[in-house]
Amino acid sequence: MSLKLQILSLLFSFIYGIIFFLILKKIHKYLVIDRRRKVIYNIIFTFIISIIYFIGIYLINGARLHLYYLLSIILGILITYNFTKRGVK
Repeated sequence: MSLKLQILSLLFSFIYGIIFFLILKKIHKYLVIDRRRKVIYNIIFTFIISIIYFIGIYLINGARLHLYYLLSIILGILITYNFTKRGVK
């Protein structure tokens, strides 16, 4: 895989982590329902968001996954968490 594809994949994963966290935060804010429905909605949300990620990675690099893509997603989530925790939006 070329360096350009790797950088593009890392950038996509990082931005995806940011978007994932923001959407998850909004969904949990409005899910004030019983525990069983909340678990079902979380499973459906996770499935849909995973499919969207794999489609994006497939379009970018032919669905080649590496550990540092996961680390990039986690980094995006953590950075977004720290910014929203401090009140920076």
